[in-house]
Amino acid sequence: MGLFFDEINKFLWWPLHLSGYVLVVVPIPLLVGLYMLRASRVTVSVGPAWVPAVLAGLLILAVTFRARSRIDSYGGI
Repeated sequence: MGLFFDEINKFLWWPLHLSGYVLVVVPIPLLVGLYMLRASRVTVSVGPAWVPAVLAGLLILAVTFRARSRIDSYGGI
Protein backbone atom coordinates (compact mmCIF):
# COMPACT_ATOMS: atom_id res chain seq x y z
CA MET A 1 0.00 0.00 0.00
CA GLY A 2 2.89 2.36 0.74
CA LEU A 3 4.32 1.93 -2.76
CA PHE A 4 0.94 2.85 -4.23
CA PHE A 5 0.95 6.21 -2.46
CA ASP A 6 4.56 6.80 -3.52
CA GLU A 7 3.59 6.34 -7.16
CA ILE A 8 0.63 8.69 -6.77
CA ASN A 9 2.91 11.31 -5.23
CA LYS A 10 5.40 11.01 -8.10
CA PHE A 11 2.61 11.21 -10.67
CA LEU A 12 1.09 14.34 -9.13
CA TRP A 13 4.38 16.03 -8.28
CA TRP A 14 5.43 16.82 -11.85
CA PRO A 15 2.24 18.63 -12.98
CA LEU A 16 2.25 20.65 -9.76
CA HIS A 17 5.93 21.54 -10.16
CA LEU A 18 5.53 22.55 -13.82
CA SER A 19 2.47 24.66 -13.03
CA GLY A 20 4.62 26.61 -10.57
CA TYR A 21 6.90 27.65 -13.42
CA VAL A 22 3.93 28.72 -15.52
CA LEU A 23 2.57 30.86 -12.71
CA VAL A 24 5.93 32.49 -12.03
CA VAL A 25 6.30 33.67 -15.63
CA VAL A 26 2.81 35.24 -15.71
CA PRO A 27 4.15 38.83 -15.87
CA ILE A 28 6.19 38.22 -19.02
CA PRO A 29 3.31 37.65 -21.50
CA LEU A 30 1.21 40.16 -19.57
CA LEU A 31 3.77 42.94 -19.99
CA VAL A 32 4.48 41.99 -23.61
CA GLY A 33 0.76 42.22 -24.37
CA LEU A 34 0.56 45.52 -22.53
CA TYR A 35 3.43 46.88 -24.61
CA MET A 36 1.79 45.71 -27.84
CA LEU A 37 -1.53 47.29 -26.94
CA ARG A 38 0.10 50.58 -25.96
CA ALA A 39 2.07 50.54 -29.23
CA SER A 40 -1.28 50.31 -31.01
CA ARG A 41 -2.42 53.40 -29.09
CA VAL A 42 -4.93 51.53 -26.94
CA THR A 43 -5.47 53.00 -23.49
CA VAL A 44 -4.92 50.13 -21.10
CA SER A 45 -3.40 49.64 -17.68
CA VAL A 46 -2.33 46.67 -15.59
CA GLY A 47 -3.67 46.22 -12.10
CA PRO A 48 -2.21 44.21 -9.24
CA ALA A 49 -4.29 41.08 -9.95
CA TRP A 50 -1.26 39.21 -11.38
CA VAL A 51 0.68 39.41 -8.09
CA PRO A 52 -1.21 36.56 -6.34
CA ALA A 53 -0.54 34.27 -9.32
CA VAL A 54 3.20 34.91 -9.11
CA LEU A 55 3.19 34.43 -5.34
CA ALA A 56 1.26 31.16 -5.74
CA GLY A 57 3.82 30.00 -8.29
CA LEU A 58 6.68 30.79 -5.94
CA LEU A 59 4.94 28.93 -3.12
CA ILE A 60 4.32 25.91 -5.34
CA LEU A 61 7.96 25.85 -6.45
CA ALA A 62 9.20 26.13 -2.88
CA VAL A 63 6.95 23.29 -1.71
CA THR A 64 7.75 21.00 -4.63
CA PHE A 65 11.50 21.57 -4.38
CA ARG A 66 11.38 20.70 -0.69
CA ALA A 67 9.23 17.61 -1.35
CA ARG A 68 11.46 16.31 -4.15
CA SER A 69 14.00 14.81 -1.78
CA ARG A 70 11.30 12.99 0.18
CA ILE A 71 9.61 11.58 -2.92
CA ASP A 72 12.75 10.30 -4.65
CA SER A 73 14.52 9.00 -1.55
CA TYR A 74 12.49 5.80 -1.33
CA GLY A 75 14.72 2.95 -2.49
CA GLY A 76 11.99 0.38 -3.06
CA ILE A 77 12.01 -3.23 -1.97
